[in-house]
Amino acid sequence: MSTSVIIASGNTLEAVLAGFLIGYWAGGVRAFASPTNVLKFFTICIIATALAATIGAGVLTLTDHAAREDFIPVWLTWWMGDLAGAIVVAPCLVLWAGSEPFTPDNLYRRLATYVVAAAIGLVCLAPFLPHASIQDAASYLVIIPLLWAALNLGPRDTATVALILSGFAAWNTANDLGHSEAVSIRHLGDHTVLLLAFINSITVPSLALSAEIDRRSAIAKTQEQHSLEARVLWKASNDVATGGSLEDLLSECLEQICKVTNWQVGHVYVPDNLEEPTRLYPSSVWYFQSETFEPIALATADVAMRRGQGLPGLVWATGKPKWISDISIESNFSRKEILLGHGISAAFGFPIYAERKLQAVVEFFSSSRKLPDAHLLRTVMNIGEQLGRIFERQHAREQEVALQRVLDTLATAIFFIDSAGSVVHMNDAAKQQVGANGPLTLDKRRLVLIDPRAAK
Repeated sequence: MSTSVIIASGNTLEAVLAGFLIGYWAGGVRAFASPTNVLKFFTICIIATALAATIGAGVLTLTDHAAREDFIPVWLTWWMGDLAGAIVVAPCLVLWAGSEPFTPDNLYRRLATYVVAAAIGLVCLAPFLPHASIQDAASYLVIIPLLWAALNLGPRDTATVALILSGFAAWNTANDLGHSEAVSIRHLGDHTVLLLAFINSITVPSLALSAEIDRRSAIAKTQEQHSLEARVLWKASNDVATGGSLEDLLSECLEQICKVTNWQVGHVYVPDNLEEPTRLYPSSVWYFQSETFEPIALATADVAMRRGQGLPGLVWATGKPKWISDISIESNFSRKEILLGHGISAAFGFPIYAERKLQAVVEFFSSSRKLPDAHLLRTVMNIGEQLGRIFERQHAREQEVALQRVLDTLATAIFFIDSAGSVVHMNDAAKQQVGANGPLTLDKRRLVLIDPRAAK
């Protein structure tokens, strides 16, 4: 009984130590997010499993459950068995628990990769095929599905492929041991060493490569979205500077965001009243990646939204971006049947405010289900805030133009002078009094009287 308690304590200590070190040193649940963290995870597994093997083999030897001369083989077999489980099974559990589910656009690629890995495992590692030298040579083919998964799919699928191949390798090893006339601890240890060498050689490098590819892909995506933000804001500022309309600005915004993020449809809802809005109405501003989605505009042309109703209403109510991964299961979605009928599955939207007043709600639609992208939401929220400032500048410019028109209709000369006495603006009547034929002139932007009689 005490032997079992000590062994169980050693295994528990192994898990506690590994969990603490991985969380402190290897990034915790992000242990497979970079090659460095993968190597740290592998190092921690070596240390933690060695501790459990030492406690387990030691207590078996001390209690005469194993011969003293067998301590090293027992320790080696115990350690390698624990280590194989840690570096093959643990990554799968962690990555599957924390990753996004399959989506239709990548389901078939992933399933095909698993099938190919299983087929190669059957041909190269299965124990029921007659052993031949060509089978040993063919075993190198296991690198094909691993490289494919690492380069094209991601760490989760790479770990899954490694688990499939390791399962066939373990099956083959167990079969070899079963056919041996006498299996000693030393014999078992030799087979285990070969098995673990195989598992390590396919799992650790593949996970490290996959983590690096995934990391670089995330960096490229971040840079692309930063570029998107810069392009949208530059185009918006340029449109305002050249007198472009708000519709042109929003249309360009929709096009740029859809092209970069690969969302097929973009649209803008606008309030019925900027001061005290009661409804949001669909605008004529749309972007369609394909003409097959164009009927959506006509089908939803009369769908107005109250505060809190549908995607635009929810964005309006919260003042924050809203992401809907699957509109088919969303209860508060007024246009669900229309959009589903046109092949739309996911949606997200964000607000545009100027002077603390809602100016528009921009929404996007995709034909495939998409899990929330926190970085994309931050990017579009920043775009919304910057567009709001551009709206404010355009509103100020429009008000300035309107005031100028009113002042120009007056017959009275009106001068705007700053605190230093410099003229900053004049209406048309004032401009007629300044010049060669007028009683006034400007000297360094200051009014100077030419004809003293003008003072009377």
